[in-house]
Amino acid sequence: MPSIRDALPADYNAWRMLWAAYLDFYQVQLEEETTQSTWESAINPLVPRRIRVLEVENDLTGFALIQFQTSSWQVRPVCYLEDLFISERHRGKGLGRAMLDNLICVAKESGCSEFYWHARRDNTHARRLYDRYVKEDGNVRYRLPIG
Repeated sequence: MPSIRDALPADYNAWRMLWAAYLDFYQVQLEEETTQSTWESAINPLVPRRIRVLEVENDLTGFALIQFQTSSWQVRPVCYLEDLFISERHRGKGLGRAMLDNLICVAKESGCSEFYWHARRDNTHARRLYDRYVKEDGNVRYRLPIG
């Protein structure tokens, strides 16, 4: 049975390995400073960001990074799932579903009115899971790098 919890400082090395595999999956390279900042902000209780980790038999096998945000469209905060990753050798075992179910509970417990995420169009494996929860809403994301 998987265990899902907030990341602890002692999880850094295991998370870092999963983070590297996640970045490889998306063929992205980040500055070390960005990775360090992501970790530090997510374990800082004063920042509205959290890393949830998934353990199977004391082995960190997945993580999710969520952010709580205010909204100009709603009174209550919303929860944004920025990153979700399950190690390749543990996929297809229901762990992604367990993580999503846990994150939805966290969002509810935090008083959020909405839980949302993005997925790449070509990530069919993840979208098959996500479509079991809700169909994509037709929005298109535009990203304008600045600086």
